[in-house]
Amino acid sequence: DLKKAISLKEDNTDYLLELFAEPDNKTFSFISQDIVRDKSTKDFKLTIKKEPLDLSENFLKEFQVTALEEFKVVVVKKMEEDVKPKVRIEFSDELDFEQNLNGLVNIDNMHDLKIQKIGNSLVLDGDFKFGEEYRLTVEKGLRSKWGARTRYKFSKTIKFNNIKPQIKFASDGVFLPETNNYKLQFYTINLKRIHIEIKKVFSSGLAEFLSNEKLNSSSDRKQAFHNNYVNRVGVIVYNGTMEISSEKNKKLLSEIDLTSVVKNNEKGLYLVRLNFNPRDMLVKTEDKQYRYIEEEGQIYKPLFFSNIGLTCKYNDNKYRVYATDIITGKPLSDVKLSLRYLYDGNRIFSKSTTNENGITTLKIKNRYYSCLR
Repeated sequence: DLKKAISLKEDNTDYLLELFAEPDNKTFSFISQDIVRDKSTKDFKLTIKKEPLDLSENFLKEFQVTALEEFKVVVVKKMEEDVKPKVRIEFSDELDFEQNLNGLVNIDNMHDLKIQKIGNSLVLDGDFKFGEEYRLTVEKGLRSKWGARTRYKFSKTIKFNNIKPQIKFASDGVFLPETNNYKLQFYTINLKRIHIEIKKVFSSGLAEFLSNEKLNSSSDRKQAFHNNYVNRVGVIVYNGTMEISSEKNKKLLSEIDLTSVVKNNEKGLYLVRLNFNPRDMLVKTEDKQYRYIEEEGQIYKPLFFSNIGLTCKYNDNKYRVYATDIITGKPLSDVKLSLRYLYDGNRIFSKSTTNENGITTLKIKNRYYSCLR
């Protein structure tokens, strides 16, 4: 279908394309038949027709292959992937790396501009800011590797996009030790407020929860907990909104004080959800807003308030368990541990206490039907 839809033309001349599919089955690369570069500039059109692929609209990309003796700016690209934006200028040929570029490439009102030469490109690094507009000037006289020079002055206005609204926790992990004073930190960009929901998993339902839900906790976990299931083994203990800032395009660190949540409820497993909606965003996205909210508008974290870290090693129908103080990294003695049946009313069938080295052993009958607590 793609072969039927895609074409590359220069005037009325068609160029054959060899297509290559990537493993994701939605990305394709191609190589065209040879394009001869001569004394004239050639205009090309790459077209993908919508009908064979059931696209919403036709796709058109126009580009030039410059004359062999002509040296000029081909395209200016915004590099917005990093924390600081940059500008890339691509030329029709490789640059003469020996030439001095002072006064030949400028950004209006920017004095500390760093220029890196890479093949046929110049990368400009300066005090660029997201959401701001800049005027680029490339003077005539730049020299290519083959001695040709730019004949005309080139100017272009560059406007960097705003950073898309986003939210993420300040760190990975599921344990929040006492040194954090029950404060959970997170980062936001271009959000004036966020919404907070916290659920508490009942102690009686903890074993069942752990057998059905994933406790992975990357800082930007998007995978939700299954509400219908969680509502059976837990309950909402906090629901609120937090104002952030009206400052645009800046990464801001905020924290949620969970002291009252923990004081009003026993320690255990909490499920934290942070989210935002279109009314909370300081800038609009180029994507469809509700699709963006669905994909990027919430993060989740399972959370234990504890200084105790456990490492379990299974061998010969028993667990060897190591208890460690998360804050100091030292072994913890006198930590009481229990093994419970997952599917038998959470009943305890083995208990033990760590020794002076923070180690103990727990015997089990069937490791697939037990849960360590």
